[in-house]
Amino acid sequence: MDTNQVLDLVNKLLREKGESSLKDIEQIIFREVWEDHQKSYLEIAIQNNYAERSITQIASQLWLRLSRVFGVEIKKNKLRSVVEEYQRKRRAEKNLNFTSQNSDATFEKTFIEQGHKSFIGYDDNWVGCDDLIKSLKEKIAISKTKIIILWGITGIGKTALAEKLYQELEAQANSNRLLRINFENQDQADFESFSTVADRWLKESNVLVTPEDRQDVGRLRKKLVDYICKNPCLIIIDSLEWILQENQQYGWSEFKDREWVDFLRLFLSQLDCQSHIIITTQHLPEDVSADYDNFWFIQILEGLKSQEQIDLFKKIGIKTQDQAELSYLERLGKVYEGHTLTLKTIAARIKTAYCGNVSAYWQEEGKEEIEKVEKDLESFQGEIKELWKLHSANHNLYHKVCYRLNKTLERLKKYNYYAYLLLCITSTYLRPHSRSDLLEHLTDEGCNEIQKQSAFQALTDEQLIDKYVEDNLVLYRLHNLVRSIAYEHFQRLD
Repeated sequence: MDTNQVLDLVNKLLREKGESSLKDIEQIIFREVWEDHQKSYLEIAIQNNYAERSITQIASQLWLRLSRVFGVEIKKNKLRSVVEEYQRKRRAEKNLNFTSQNSDATFEKTFIEQGHKSFIGYDDNWVGCDDLIKSLKEKIAISKTKIIILWGITGIGKTALAEKLYQELEAQANSNRLLRINFENQDQADFESFSTVADRWLKESNVLVTPEDRQDVGRLRKKLVDYICKNPCLIIIDSLEWILQENQQYGWSEFKDREWVDFLRLFLSQLDCQSHIIITTQHLPEDVSADYDNFWFIQILEGLKSQEQIDLFKKIGIKTQDQAELSYLERLGKVYEGHTLTLKTIAARIKTAYCGNVSAYWQEEGKEEIEKVEKDLESFQGEIKELWKLHSANHNLYHKVCYRLNKTLERLKKYNYYAYLLLCITSTYLRPHSRSDLLEHLTDEGCNEIQKQSAFQALTDEQLIDKYVEDNLVLYRLHNLVRSIAYEHFQRLD
């Protein structure tokens, strides 16, 4: 059985038990042990640039997790036998008469038919974006775009769109291998290096990586590019913002490991290449396109449109009994500006905690907060007098939405404090600001011109301020959800 197929099976079983899929480091340990259980933790650590202690501790927790899932004690030397025995029983129960010639192919086909490709964002509740997907597919097929950057705030649906696009492309080509990395869920100290990720992708593709390759990053880079140019792959790089750092002088973000720049430029320069890269990020990276601008495309993602919002509620199983309940959902969608993760969380809350009763949810959790925000937005002047709780109206929103937004703001605070400060101050004002008005807030804080420009650039690169034109003036405002949590941070400022 192919290692990737086994990982698909394990991740599926974990999700069925209500647990998260294996993290990248857990997958590395699983893969190494599955292929050679006699390999020591020290060898695994050295080959994957980890400390032996970290590998040992994570492996111990991994075997406990898998023991709970399979209902049998799993240790390093028993992993393969337990999983294979489970698979034999599963086949017998389903009366699937696999032969040695077609068992792997049938196993993989079953998972494809179930839509299972270790997706973490895309699911059966997908709605909308038909025109956008068509446009992006045309850019790949007709314009020969090689790298697409999906850019937007956390929870807006970047990862789901990347996975949906993969599904569409796979249906056309029927042969694309999926390679991916999600930097949000990694220990960046280990995974931000290009060589570590390249090594892993080559292993997943069953390409031999020698000790000499690992010692020569240029050689490793060429081996990876050669492989993906000859073999159709879609590479999804999720949460790129976590491996960027600020250029203090100019404000934009650069790759911490410059080898990523060399890899992306070498990939773009290959005229005859069958693979594509989709990057999702909250923060726009430096432009590495060089002389290959036509092969590099940035797509800004915004919230669901009004009808898509209602379609999402319906897809999740929320039925409105009358026009009033439809109006409640429309008002929720409008205040949250179609933020995908938030609306999915609210829909799940209505379905589970209120048995699908929209009116009950509205009276208990929606009405007071939504009406307060609507009233503030109608005035569109002055300052917020009372804390908005759009991000924490119930514990589901707090844990699924607030958690992710907090990570964004804490990251911003760490790499550009004045950008964080400007965001917090701006959250107190309801009216839109011009650029000069925004920067004036930092003048009051004693910032010099370079610091002000760097802070403003960081907020625009993070999509944390929205730009629009009104009466020939360029103005900036905050997304309602961003304002809600930024104001909470403002109240905690020293």
